[in-house]
Amino acid sequence: MRCLLTALLVLAIQPAIARGFTARSLISICEPIPNQSKADTQAASDACSAYILGLTDGMYMMQLFASSSKTPCMPMDQAIDVTKARRIFSDYLTRHPQAADNSAGMVIAFAIAEGFPCRK
Repeated sequence: MRCLLTALLVLAIQPAIARGFTARSLISICEPIPNQSKADTQAASDACSAYILGLTDGMYMMQLFASSSKTPCMPMDQAIDVTKARRIFSDYLTRHPQAADNSAGMVIAFAIAEGFPCRK
């Protein structure tokens, strides 16, 4: 049931994603809607938290990379495709299974850094 609700939430925000995920889009899933079921409210809250956690993880990793020599060199012309990023993450965990219990944000950041090394 929860997977179905999450899928419905994702489908509901697809138009917003197509236009660009704005602050208005995010607040619409972060604030409870009156008369919404408890399950729908929880699914929306989880999606909101996941988005914010991903962003704060990313900002933390920017700080960490800025103070170290392990800086990724991603393409400058566009963001990395999500499918490609997922493959890089999965491949990284295959090569580094010991990393599976670490912070997801940290592991994917190191995976992306390894997948897009800077040329010297």
